[in-house]
Amino acid sequence: MLAFLISISALALGNVVVQASSPSWTIYHSWNADQEFSRRGELTWSEEEGALQVTNDDGEESSALSNGNIQAMLDYGWYHVKIENPGTNDFVLATVPACNLRRANFKDEFQVTLPRTQEAQITSLAYLPLASPLAPKSCDEMGELESPKPFISKVSLTLDTPGMIMKAVLPSTKPPPGMQFIPHPNLKKNAAAGAAAGGAKGNGKPQIPGAPPEEPEAQSFLRRYWYIILPLMLANLMAAPAAPEGEPGSQGGSEGGGAPAAVADSAPAAAASGGSKQRRGKRRN
Repeated sequence: MLAFLISISALALGNVVVQASSPSWTIYHSWNADQEFSRRGELTWSEEEGALQVTNDDGEESSALSNGNIQAMLDYGWYHVKIENPGTNDFVLATVPACNLRRANFKDEFQVTLPRTQEAQITSLAYLPLASPLAPKSCDEMGELESPKPFISKVSLTLDTPGMIMKAVLPSTKPPPGMQFIPHPNLKKNAAAGAAAGGAKGNGKPQIPGAPPEEPEAQSFLRRYWYIILPLMLANLMAAPAAPEGEPGSQGGSEGGGAPAAVADSAPAAAASGGSKQRRGKRRN
């Protein structure tokens, strides 16, 4: 198996080096609703060509589908194929619409991926029916086959690509403006146990692990000292002196009564002054 991995690595670099026994994988397929898988063929590593090859079964246990099996597959609507890894119960599975396989005239391609760390363990499988662009768009336009049609398959191999390593703990970040972090339900229990168990802050809110400390909210002067300003305002309103009884009426009466008297007194004075002026005028004439 070590020599197989060396040959796979050399294949990825463009060189082929093979000096060991070839591993193989068994291919199974199913075309009915019960998903009863039967052997279809074998996938082997060719030392001479330095590539994977697909071998479909022939003879009595042929993998070719009869007209009855094809009709059952079209009625079910799906075609399943799986490849078992040698020495384990693991397998990779792929499913395609049954009509696509019929339109491809049972020509297909296996695209398998092998890891760089394990030996002969297929990690992923892509199964593609190779339908011609000129093939009918619907299986209703295709007639029955005169004889079972064998599979015509090819295979391609790729090596997996290591993914980016993610940090176990994300850096501390602030929530977007206008939003808050949602505390985990377990934090409420921890908050009741105290700060040592991941408890609560002085404001009574549970602290979120990894979240920055909350900044105190800015409060206005009235909001901060309302309990002092409100009693002073109420005391000022309630302590206003009441007006003595009778003053408003007496003042109003004196003012109201004084105005007509002044008018009445001014009329005789004006008449007297007018009369004196007339008498004086007569004397001059």
